[in-house]
Amino acid sequence: MQINRRRYGTMIPWLISIADLVLLNVLYYLVCRNFCAGSELLSRMAFLLLNAAYLVTIYNRSPMRALRVVYADKNAIQAVKCVALHAALFILAYAFVARTEILWRPLGVFYGLLLLSLGVWWFLAQRILRYFRSHGFNYRNMVVVGSGDLARKVISELLREKGYGYRVLAVFSEKSSQSEVAGVPVVGSVDCLEDYVHSHQVDDLIFVAGEAGA
Repeated sequence: MQINRRRYGTMIPWLISIADLVLLNVLYYLVCRNFCAGSELLSRMAFLLLNAAYLVTIYNRSPMRALRVVYADKNAIQAVKCVALHAALFILAYAFVARTEILWRPLGVFYGLLLLSLGVWWFLAQRILRYFRSHGFNYRNMVVVGSGDLARKVISELLREKGYGYRVLAVFSEKSSQSEVAGVPVVGSVDCLEDYVHSHQVDDLIFVAGEAGA
């Protein structure tokens, strides 16, 4: 069951991206319908350019989407960057193919509302991700190499909040005589690390420098 949760949990960020796309199109349609019904901004070509610009924008945002911990101010900054990039790409492409003059007012209203909507939606999306991660979805398996007080602090921080979606499977250390560190079993020395990684679903290795206090 946990394997299925892990597999299907990786789809959650992509579902959020699809929701971004739906929000983009619905908002664009409603604004243009109210401000410029019948204009080229509601043409199929305009919608094609709108979504093509979105694909480039979301690719630029992909590293942010993968982060486990995102603060509200960083979300806001990222929303500004994404909206600015999308506006530049879409307006330039639309100006190149459009047969009529660009209608700046509806576009200004659209991008203003998009900035506000994305900021709120991404904040809620982070809350949704934290909820699913706390219930065993979209998690990452970690292995810590090291021991002592520093390794204990690193593990405690990773496991402090279930919503981060981190699972520390094991600890490897050359010096530690303990059977566990912060509740995580010490499996063996570094010589056993490669075999363990191949036989388990390990996403990340964390090497802790210094083993004082082991």
